[in-house]
Amino acid sequence: MPIPFIVFASGAATVHFVVFLLSAALFGTVLRHWQQQRTSFWREIDQERKARYELERLKIDLLQANSETAQMAELTERNRIARDLHDHLGHDLTGALLALQAYEQCQHGEQAEKMFAQVKKRLTRSTKRLRDTVHDMTPVALIGEQTIESITENFTYCPVSYQKSGNMDSVPVYLWSLLIPCLKEALTNVARHSDATKVTVHLDVTETIVRLSIQDNGTCSAQSTDGSGLRNLKIRARAAGGSLSVNRSSGYSIVCVLPIQERKDAR
Repeated sequence: MPIPFIVFASGAATVHFVVFLLSAALFGTVLRHWQQQRTSFWREIDQERKARYELERLKIDLLQANSETAQMAELTERNRIARDLHDHLGHDLTGALLALQAYEQCQHGEQAEKMFAQVKKRLTRSTKRLRDTVHDMTPVALIGEQTIESITENFTYCPVSYQKSGNMDSVPVYLWSLLIPCLKEALTNVARHSDATKVTVHLDVTETIVRLSIQDNGTCSAQSTDGSGLRNLKIRARAAGGSLSVNRSSGYSIVCVLPIQERKDAR
């Protein structure tokens, strides 16, 4: 083989080798950059997932704190009313009873008239205090089951059949603050997104749970997803120890089940 050809062949191989090295270096740089980007991407995903979990945990904690605050407010008001009746009404009635017993011992004369006047004064004062206490306890707005009934009666998109059973007075106040928004959300969804011609609402109260179900006869896509309103209600239901479920197999159905906790300090 002639010497110029050998030199040329050797030079061509060197060029190919250099090109190969440069290509490998470039590919390695790109690959390293891609791996760094991938690691950074997954790190951001993990941080976002952690932040979302912490936010949901914070929501649940806040809702639990809200429920506990409502319970404490209810107990505080009960204790205030009990203390007020004990300190004032109980004192007057006890005094009236003692005056009546003394009146039995002297049924004539000036002393008897004083005893009778004292009994009358104490009973009049006790009656007025009891009337004022009941008046102060009477709400000026609809609360609890009355609000549920009012919402169903004032819904104008389509007829609503409302049925209830059980002792509504046994439902704690803080649970109504979840049941009422649940009904409002369901009826709002019916009015905005449904072709329903009828809605059925059942409110059932037992010794241990309260159950609210809303069912319409409209058509609903099985692929439809819950909006932010329903997602928040589900979180609130879990925070209260209950559940909220949605069924789209036949019309649109929402069922909220909440426990009625027995509290010894509330008795």
